[in-house]
Amino acid sequence: MTINSQRGFTLAETLVAIAILMLFMGSVSGLMLSAIAAQRRALAVQELVSQTSYIAEYMSRHIRQARKETGQGCLSQQGTNYQLTLGGQGLKFINSQDQCQEFSLDAGRIKEVRGGQTQYLTPDDSTVTSFNFSITGETETDAIQPKVSLFMNLQTIGQRPESVLSLPFQTTVSQRNFDVE
Repeated sequence: MTINSQRGFTLAETLVAIAILMLFMGSVSGLMLSAIAAQRRALAVQELVSQTSYIAEYMSRHIRQARKETGQGCLSQQGTNYQLTLGGQGLKFINSQDQCQEFSLDAGRIKEVRGGQTQYLTPDDSTVTSFNFSITGETETDAIQPKVSLFMNLQTIGQRPESVLSLPFQTTVSQRNFDVE
């Protein structure tokens, strides 16, 4: 009798090995897909923060350099620095180039009108869900430097509900020039 010393794998052993390998590959691919989704979300959040920061810094720079109304005809009351429009969803002022300038909410986008020119500050893939201004220290008798508080909520426009991101933002800007007669 001859004993064959060459042994192979049985069909059952091969199927078990393939099943274990498939489970391992499935879990690894699941981890990879979740890591890719997390990275996409982190990049989207970073882009939204970048857009919000740009818009807030742009508006703050112009609001900070506002000048008093001294008869230019921009604001409804002489001697003031700012005027709320659209029930607080807009702010009008005279900028450093003596132009009438206004920031306002228009159909979910932030609109700037300056010197008769209109431009939108928000990108097409975002919408503004809330946008309000508040003014303190505007009158000469209160002895408080004028300050403008800006409240906005920028939101991405996503195809799926889980891909929609929202970023609330608030800042207060004081006028650069002292409010002294």
